[in-house]
Amino acid sequence: MGLRAVDDLPYAGADVRSVQRAVSVGFIRQSGALAVVEGMEPRLNTPARAAQILGDAEYADSPLAAQWHDTVVCVRLTPEPRPERFDTIAAALDRFLPGCRHVWGKPDHPQHRAWQVRSESPFDPDLEPVAASLQDLAGIQVLGGPVTRGIHSPLPGGPEELVWADLQAARGNPAVIDEASLWRGLRTAAAVALLAGRTTPKTLARTAEALAGLLWRARAVADTLPDPSAAFALTAGQARDAVAGLVDMVAPETCEGDDALGAFDRAWERKGRDAPELDVSDDAYALLTDGPDIAAMEEFTRRFAIWQGPGVIVDLD
Repeated sequence: MGLRAVDDLPYAGADVRSVQRAVSVGFIRQSGALAVVEGMEPRLNTPARAAQILGDAEYADSPLAAQWHDTVVCVRLTPEPRPERFDTIAAALDRFLPGCRHVWGKPDHPQHRAWQVRSESPFDPDLEPVAASLQDLAGIQVLGGPVTRGIHSPLPGGPEELVWADLQAARGNPAVIDEASLWRGLRTAAAVALLAGRTTPKTLARTAEALAGLLWRARAVADTLPDPSAAFALTAGQARDAVAGLVDMVAPETCEGDDALGAFDRAWERKGRDAPELDVSDDAYALLTDGPDIAAMEEFTRRFAIWQGPGVIVDLD
């Protein structure tokens, strides 16, 4: 999602920044985020204090930021560690987490996205183990947690010249997403974007087949647990959509893309048997599975056995 430059917006001169800022103030009020202005100590912020300063902030020209806490969360995409893949990862986020109304950043640089998270308890990304992998591998930071952390992000309407991607959409209430869907979308988007960077039309079908094997085994292992939702695993439809996203990034509307989707379907139907392995060291592997148990099973079956489902393993010897 590209952003429209300030000069391209249907307002003139100094009015542009004031409109951007008014939308930012409205976003803070609607989302439940806390206002942060220059000179504040965010870790000592309170809802009462934030409400008190918000009215004056609408007409100021100083930096304005939103402090993330409770159920309001921001996803920030950083150029590091792969600046050349920023646009690909941003596009993947828009595909696998559609409907986000609040997207902003520098013109043509949609760095921030915000949601209202539907959760049984206050949302805290630090409690999710995969958050570190998202940041280290794809530059995706999930910002939120207790007010005392003081985590905040600058909003449009200040001297940084940030702009809303869609002013009309940003005037509305934040999009609501449940916690499981947020993490699933982030993990899938990051993995698909990283795979797209090392997949060619010629290798697309093999990658799709390998994904079918890996994701089918992850689903099968999760289904053996007392609570299948305790482990990350995609359903058949979600797994196919991930491959379809990869196809759209590597070879859209081509015979190679059609072949890749066919290879995925056939491999999933035979429960991943005879599918090539996705390298356990691959960045995408850590994002698409829940670590040690699946990794150990992948290594075991690669070296010694053929996986045919929970409790059915054929020794290669």
